[in-house]
Amino acid sequence: MKILMFGRGVISTLYGWAFANAGHEVEYFVRPARLKQYGETVDVEIYDARSKSAKKQVVETLPTKLITTLDDDHDFDLIIVSVSHHSFAAAAQYLAPRLGNATLLIFNNFWDEPLKTAHGFPTDQVVWGFPQGGGGFPNGKLRGLLMGAVMFGSFNPSLNTREIEARTLFEQVGFKISEQADMRGWLLVHFIFNGGMHIEQILAGSGSAVFEHAKHRKNVILNSRELLPLLKARGVDFKLHRSEIALMKLPTWFGSGLLWAGWKFYKPLKIMVESHSNPQDVLTTCEVLLNYAKDQNIATPRLERAVRIGRELG
Repeated sequence: MKILMFGRGVISTLYGWAFANAGHEVEYFVRPARLKQYGETVDVEIYDARSKSAKKQVVETLPTKLITTLDDDHDFDLIIVSVSHHSFAAAAQYLAPRLGNATLLIFNNFWDEPLKTAHGFPTDQVVWGFPQGGGGFPNGKLRGLLMGAVMFGSFNPSLNTREIEARTLFEQVGFKISEQADMRGWLLVHFIFNGGMHIEQILAGSGSAVFEHAKHRKNVILNSRELLPLLKARGVDFKLHRSEIALMKLPTWFGSGLLWAGWKFYKPLKIMVESHSNPQDVLTTCEVLLNYAKDQNIATPRLERAVRIGRELG
């Protein structure tokens, strides 16, 4: 299969590496200004959690074929978009008239209404998923995590051919498929929990500091709890997302303990947090939530303080 990764960020590079290793033809679309910066290869250190039997820690140099334009008569079978939430609109505007016959996998974080953001694409060519991994580019080298499962969801009554083919592709590459019955709600819940974490990351100075100190871990729970009314305002059915929301409602001492245990005993979490290198995304996530809270007249003093401090820090 010929696959285009839109961008050469963390998620695009992680999954591009997995597809290339499975024998697929992978290219990366980048802005012209990035061409020289990125070059023809990238050094990677990837913790691959797909298989218990395979080598988990991979250190190698990954060849990356970069392109800066996309003709409307291209021959890509699949285009995967995973960009910062505030960059998706621009990516969609560029891709919509150039999608051709390719399947578009939207692999993205959202606070905007998902279907509204994708309105420029033919609905039968769009597949919805969410990556299970992360990391960053400390010193220009990708250091990241690929978990063994990938999230998929659908806005259709039943899966169409492209949705089935996309799931099959990931299964063939070694990923388990985790189906989400309410993809819209799950995306919004995930964004809220990110917000609770990012609030504290601004105050603590780093993601690592959040996990290493009990005070910050407890605050993550309180921050996320403060943001729950935003989910209610968006009409999210809490009953469909009990497990995701449960952590936000736990006693702070217990929630803090769970976060500490994950940090202490689950190496992939530490890799992902320590390697994260996109402070702009941290602040913009909080700003998006604050703007919505103000529109809805919902008091969020913790969020408001974090945004103010984040802006002061630049």
